[in-house]
Amino acid sequence: AVPSRPDQGHRTSRATLAGGKNRGGGFAQVGLQASFHDLMADDRGYAPNTGIQLLHLRLRHEMEADKWRLERFAVGEIISLRPWTLVTHQPSWKFAFGWQRNRDIGCDHCTPFFIKAGAGVAGETHVWKREVYFLMLDASAESSREFEADHRVGLGLSVGLLLHLSDAWRLGLFGTRTDYMAGQRGYLNEASLQQRFTLTRNLELDLEWQGVAHYREAKLGLGYYF
Repeated sequence: AVPSRPDQGHRTSRATLAGGKNRGGGFAQVGLQASFHDLMADDRGYAPNTGIQLLHLRLRHEMEADKWRLERFAVGEIISLRPWTLVTHQPSWKFAFGWQRNRDIGCDHCTPFFIKAGAGVAGETHVWKREVYFLMLDASAESSREFEADHRVGLGLSVGLLLHLSDAWRLGLFGTRTDYMAGQRGYLNEASLQQRFTLTRNLELDLEWQGVAHYREAKLGLGYYF
């Protein structure tokens, strides 16, 4: 895919408002992303199959507990999917670090510091409009006083499928398995199904289902670029 003109793309900062439901009841969520572009966004005006997010903050209000909590603060998050062809053989990779709410050790108020990286291969087909697949080997480290020895470190695999069903509709299916071999040992399975609908150049609708270990949630949100 060839990038379109930069002036055709959405603006670079993004505010979101979402609502959803998990096993604890309903929640409302607000988010603010300082700059650039995520993998599910309309990539007109941006490099295809690439996401660069800086200072991405998400705060959540749990209705039942009537409390605001930090859901995630990613200082930086980058993913680059470079489809292999007969001519080019560049690896795909990702990197992220920040703080993210824990969902798998029974500590819903914990927000460990995390750093994650991965590298692998991606492919692209055009059976529908455009389909991108990837497989990566991941490394993950987290730090929190709630973990045994205050940390956990592991390796894993992540897979993904990104379907560009139309210029305005994208669907993503992502899964990760991480085996923690140092600190608090164990394994973690994660999966998500995301849909993004572009309503106007700077307005989009986001529908997401997510599962982390035994935790499940569904969320509907509206994002505005400014």
